[in-house]
Amino acid sequence: MKKIFFALTLCFAMIFGATVSAEESQIDAMQALREAMSANSEEDNRIFHEDLFFAMPSIQGELELIGLPEKNSFKASGTLAFWVTNISGDLKAAEIPFYITQTAKDMKIYFQDDKQWYVFQSPSIAAVITDMIATPTAEENEQFIADVKEVNILRDSTNQRTMLIKLDGNKIADDMKAEAEKNPADNGTADDKETQDKFFEYLDTAFRNADIWYMWTIDKNSGKTITLSLHLSGLVQEFARAALADDSLTLDESFKDALASVAFYSDVKSYTNFLNADAKKKVEIPKNVLKAKPAESLAPSKK
Repeated sequence: MKKIFFALTLCFAMIFGATVSAEESQIDAMQALREAMSANSEEDNRIFHEDLFFAMPSIQGELELIGLPEKNSFKASGTLAFWVTNISGDLKAAEIPFYITQTAKDMKIYFQDDKQWYVFQSPSIAAVITDMIATPTAEENEQFIADVKEVNILRDSTNQRTMLIKLDGNKIADDMKAEAEKNPADNGTADDKETQDKFFEYLDTAFRNADIWYMWTIDKNSGKTITLSLHLSGLVQEFARAALADDSLTLDESFKDALASVAFYSDVKSYTNFLNADAKKKVEIPKNVLKAKPAESLAPSKK
């Protein structure tokens, strides 16, 4: 695929008389990325719409989410829909609406099951993941740029620019380790520390083994993001392979089979765009949802 991409690039260069070398083009692309990152530092409080699609042999699903990240909080509403094919070949569908609220590290997820709303306090893993949604600081932007392996400009018009960005998974994994060592207090609670340690162990392996890339389209006049497309299949597959390779885990055969499906046959992609300010009302939690019954944490139970 890489050879095809560069062959097409060469053809376009010949057609349009381009004389820029591959090295100079890469420098220009990195500069374009740096400018885009700087322009997007003002993007907090923008309401985003996220679609996450996932598929494997017996399960397909879509996670749709509307989110509002703010300085020290996050609100979101959405729906998890999935379709399961059982051993007899019958297709069953389910849809779970949900709301998320986060203030600092206090995170609650409200979800509906059989017309009843439930709420649970998520493990600190969820809070860490949600922190990743927040608008990065200038220092975080610089760290991100240092973790970029390759940038290619796919489309550059008067008003828009689309970039394909490949990340260096080894550098990202090293950054995660350094951050954990620097902030040990963020490593989880006593209740979920073991789960979180495993999570980050598998995530470290996944980042080091997977190809990670995304496509980013920006408005060149305003500097704001138009769309983001993130290919997560490799990362998710490597995460599941790391769990399968962990001899310390005790897994029944059905769970092993499910994990193997994720490890070798899963397809995961996300698409993000941004909404107008009047969409803010969509993330407000209705009063009846706030009366939700407590639910147990979804963290795996210890044996």
